[in-house]
Amino acid sequence: MTTPPHSALIGRRARFRIRDVHIPEPAEVLEALHGGDLLQGEILDLSDSGVDPAVYAVVKVDALERPLVVAVERLLPVD
Repeated sequence: MTTPPHSALIGRRARFRIRDVHIPEPAEVLEALHGGDLLQGEILDLSDSGVDPAVYAVVKVDALERPLVVAVERLLPVD
């Protein structure tokens, strides 16, 4: 069985994982596609604001292994 030349791929649809994108950076792709998505989770802790007047929340989102850190001023009300 022979493989068709790569030029035969032009115009066809393709599937691939975001992590396999080389240009632009995968983070840029995620921001463009999902930057406005809302996440929800449990606040585990709050930062000690120290010298920085901003306070941050450590939030556990069920679908993610690691908790996220979000500025408290950016949190939205939960319905």
